[in-house]
Amino acid sequence: MNARHSLICFFFLTLRDGNSGLINAENLDRKGSEGGNITVTCSFTFSGRRKMFCKGKCEGGEILVETTGDSEQKGRYSIRYKEGSLLSDILYVSITNLTKSDAGWYQCGLVRFGPDSYTDFEIRVTDAPTSSKPKVSVRPSSTSAPSASTLTPTQSLSSVPSSASTLTPTQSLSSVPSSDSPERTTQQGQTASDGPGVVLYVRLTLVVMFLVLLASVLIFCRKRARKPRETADEAEYVNVTEADREYEETEEDPCKLTCFEEDLSLCAGPSSHSAPCGDPDNVLSFVLWGMVGLVTGGASGLGRATVERLIQMGASAVILDLPSSDGAALAASLGARCAFAPADVTSEEEVQSAVSLATEKFGKLDLAVNCAGIAVAVKTYNFNKKIAHSLTDFQRVINVNIGGTFNVIRLAVGEMGKNEPDADGHRGCIINTASVAAFDGQVGQAAYSASKGGIVGMTLPIARDLAPMGIRVITIAPGLFSTPLLAGLPEKVRSFLARQVPFPPRLGDPAEFAHLVTSLAENPMINGEVIRLDGAIRMQP
Repeated sequence: MNARHSLICFFFLTLRDGNSGLINAENLDRKGSEGGNITVTCSFTFSGRRKMFCKGKCEGGEILVETTGDSEQKGRYSIRYKEGSLLSDILYVSITNLTKSDAGWYQCGLVRFGPDSYTDFEIRVTDAPTSSKPKVSVRPSSTSAPSASTLTPTQSLSSVPSSASTLTPTQSLSSVPSSDSPERTTQQGQTASDGPGVVLYVRLTLVVMFLVLLASVLIFCRKRARKPRETADEAEYVNVTEADREYEETEEDPCKLTCFEEDLSLCAGPSSHSAPCGDPDNVLSFVLWGMVGLVTGGASGLGRATVERLIQMGASAVILDLPSSDGAALAASLGARCAFAPADVTSEEEVQSAVSLATEKFGKLDLAVNCAGIAVAVKTYNFNKKIAHSLTDFQRVINVNIGGTFNVIRLAVGEMGKNEPDADGHRGCIINTASVAAFDGQVGQAAYSASKGGIVGMTLPIARDLAPMGIRVITIAPGLFSTPLLAGLPEKVRSFLARQVPFPPRLGDPAEFAHLVTSLAENPMINGEVIRLDGAIRMQP
């Protein structure tokens, strides 16, 4: 419950001040003698428009006196209202000439616009005393006095005096109904005067306690509002400290540096993913450790760099490439954690065999990277030779690049769906290869741009299809990379192409593509996205 609700509850509980606590406890039981008078003090926190004095309950009971003024009398019953100081209004209710029938429960109350307030109290009527000490008023008289047994007609007796008493005809005798009546009158007077003071003291104490509680709540809320900022600052300090400590450990312990001959750019210091020093595989990531990946076109170019990095990071890999490729030799050179599956990506049977090889040899399939693809450079129509673009060539590019990619995806996710999900529900990842040609197609790239645009276009819907199973789909759109296709071009042409890249002004290294693949595999939040890896190049027509 927030502070506002607490204040509202406190306000309404305060309004219900009748017979609700220690304040009015003194009014619950009153005693009076038969034939005497009694006054009861009722205290209230807030004033009311109508004052009531009732026998039993005011609602459905007998209303003895009721008024909207400050005082009212009806027979033996009367009300007197006094507006007190802070949070203390007093209602005096009185009964004169008490009788036995007056004993019982009564209620005094204030009716107001808010909740009405009532105070219940009980009046007990005791028997009048059988004997009392007379109060005698003696008037001057003659020295002769009659005997105790002789009274003149002018004598007035309210009680029988003792035999030793001698009264003149002008003597007047009066007695109070009870010997303790003067004392009761004094006590009632003290109650009427002392009661409001006690009530005021208690109420002021409650007000002070409430203010202290309110101040405490405000201080607590301010500290709580300030706490996240302090926590963030502390976390930042801890992160900086840990980074400095790791840097110092790197300088002191050379064995924690990890480098690969194939790619010097991978030389890096230890991180939270670093394997222990001395690991024969020089593993950088515990996320990729034990992962199993299937890489199409894995025998050359971007696919080969991806396979090599997966092995270096502690994963296992299956190379899917044409039988005529160098896949078998590459798998043998990379060791037991690599296998070769000769296949055409457009063949359902051959791709299914490659997927089965991954699960049979390594027990599961976590990652599929589609790098296989072909290209043709033909204009839509050659007006010099009057020859149109070959429809067969166009369909073959579409079939291999789009159809082959989708064929691998649909068969691979069947095995990924069998994996045990992690804490996020993640079961697997698909990474496709498009091209900047999907966005900046050049002259003669109609078929190639269409095929890569198709891969870009199906990334998001497939990611949404597979999201319930925890399988991510991502596409990389590389720019100009130093692949076997570009390696066969003359150096002059290669240099010209490199100068087209704003920064860095060079062709991309396949190891940089592989680095992005493993980074995407490690980051579970990247999904349904196409990432350009092109050095900010925008291809000219």
